[in-house]
Amino acid sequence: MTRPTFAWNLPRNQARRIERRMEWLWILGLLLAALILFLTNLGGLPLRDWDEGTVAQVAKEIWRAPPESQRWLFPTLWESPYLNKPPLIHGLIALAYSLGGVNEWTARFPGAILTAISVPLLYGIGREIFPYRRPAIFSALIYLTLLPVVRHGRLAMLDGSVLCFAMLMIWCASASRRDLRWSLGAGIGFGLICLTKGMIGLLLGTVALAFLAWDTPLPRGGTTIKNLSGLALSISLYSGFGAKWTSMALLPGITSCLYSGHFPGCFSPSTGSDLPGKIATGAGQSSSSFGAGFISLPSL
Repeated sequence: MTRPTFAWNLPRNQARRIERRMEWLWILGLLLAALILFLTNLGGLPLRDWDEGTVAQVAKEIWRAPPESQRWLFPTLWESPYLNKPPLIHGLIALAYSLGGVNEWTARFPGAILTAISVPLLYGIGREIFPYRRPAIFSALIYLTLLPVVRHGRLAMLDGSVLCFAMLMIWCASASRRDLRWSLGAGIGFGLICLTKGMIGLLLGTVALAFLAWDTPLPRGGTTIKNLSGLALSISLYSGFGAKWTSMALLPGITSCLYSGHFPGCFSPSTGSDLPGKIATGAGQSSSSFGAGFISLPSL
């Protein structure tokens, strides 16, 4: 034979190039499969009530409002302050409206794209954990075909986006064990979670910090604070917008409710937070006139 058969007979640089090429092929293949699964017939059904309808309506009001109104920072639902969730995903949906019009497909597009991106991110987490590629591949394929992931990732909701940002944070936190510069990406993921679903970011961020404090080997003479400085810096940078939204939008609204003695009104359908009502009526399990009305009257 005129050429080597086994990888260990190859020059080291050539073996690295082949390994890097295989990594990119798997990443692109998983991303392509996820995009096909999450984007196929995305706008074939009307929006579900409560969750999808609320998110889509808030995004439409952001899209209709002039930029100087700062509706992207202080969103409204039926012209009333919307204090249920931070406005990151609603703003992305409003951007999709400006590019592709107001319809079911554009309302679900940002969440579907972010959920699809979470598939190769999970593959990256597997490559950080397992010494071989096969467990990472099967983990990503199982995640790709999980019914809850596919179902909620194709809806105009926040769950798929939170999954994507959590995967980004965990992947970067795992990689920061060997290179502290990755902690900046972990902080970015943490900030994006906080800008998507608020307080849940604190829970996931605490898990990431605990994992780093427990598993990261400290250099000789180093300290935990020093090793986590990149994560702390990125948290302060990318959580500033969330802190501004919380202090200027959420806290005044809650304070007003408490002062006026109408605290139950903070959980009315006008803010999209009537969880007891949704549980009692079984809302959100099927399409309703709320979502259909939103789409049928895009020009209003």
